[in-house]
Amino acid sequence: MASTAESNHMLRMFLPGKYSDMKVKCGGISFDVLRNILCSQSHFFEAAMSGGFKESSSCVVDLPDDDPECIERVLAFLYIQDYSEAGHTQTFKAEAASDTKGSSKRKKASSIKASRKRKTPHSAKDSLTGASSTAADEISSILPVDLPVNNPSTSVEPQSNPPEKVPLVDGVIFNNIDVYIAADKFGIDMLYALAASRICTWLSANTTSESFLDAAQKVMSSTPPHDPTLTDHLAQLMTGKLSIFAKNQEFFPLLNEFGALGSNIIARMHTINTALTTGLENAEKKVAAEDIMIKDRDAQIHKLQQTVQCKNCRTGFNGYICFNTNPDNVVLKCRSCHAINQ
Repeated sequence: MASTAESNHMLRMFLPGKYSDMKVKCGGISFDVLRNILCSQSHFFEAAMSGGFKESSSCVVDLPDDDPECIERVLAFLYIQDYSEAGHTQTFKAEAASDTKGSSKRKKASSIKASRKRKTPHSAKDSLTGASSTAADEISSILPVDLPVNNPSTSVEPQSNPPEKVPLVDGVIFNNIDVYIAADKFGIDMLYALAASRICTWLSANTTSESFLDAAQKVMSSTPPHDPTLTDHLAQLMTGKLSIFAKNQEFFPLLNEFGALGSNIIARMHTINTALTTGLENAEKKVAAEDIMIKDRDAQIHKLQQTVQCKNCRTGFNGYICFNTNPDNVVLKCRSCHAINQ
């Protein structure tokens, strides 16, 4: 993670696109960026700008299939090694209203439930509330008090049908998943790891959230086959609370849709069952061994109690029972001479 001074310096270049020599266009939004910063950290941008493609000559990379909100978070990370989970670091600049209509629509969160769309914060100042404490402190120190994004010249045209409001804590998970997918696509390893970590943190803390299974569905739809990290984490959480998830009517359709997740849970349940069975068998063996030891001890005590004369002092035996150095070795001692009588 960059130091505060370094982050402030990089942020000052990112916000106004200062010294930019490259553009990234997405959904009618144009981001002015530095070629060196993007290409040095992303395999995708490096290939696009140095592989003899038209992008290398025009210095414009068009991403028509990507979400501009997600792309802003990706670009923010490339500059300051962090991104706002709930809001945005930079405001959007629309090139033309006709190009931006509907560009801020969110992707469907789940094929199980009705699609969920997150509400975009109304100002860059508001967007700071979703960033990590370090990034928020750094950003707030240089942002203007008011950065309007509803100005037609600097914002995306509002949608005719406002999206359904989703609690911020639930919206964050879908933002992180979008970033995770983008990081894999653009070959940004550090961002990929950060987004995965934030996804796991949210999932662990929100197993009772109504959005949990929606998030699980999107994670399973998006996870690269070569990386089982998120699948393993989901399976671990679901296995630990299987009795709770089993009561949710959407849980089993999810397992039917994603056999890898179901198989992972079954494997974990088998491991747990084997451990429990082995533990039970060991416990039963231990109890049986203790029963045998107790019976042997009782037999030894009964035998020693039949002694009528001390073998050492030859007096009438008045002994007492004690344990020798080995608790299993019960002996009888003479009260007169304290000799052991076997």
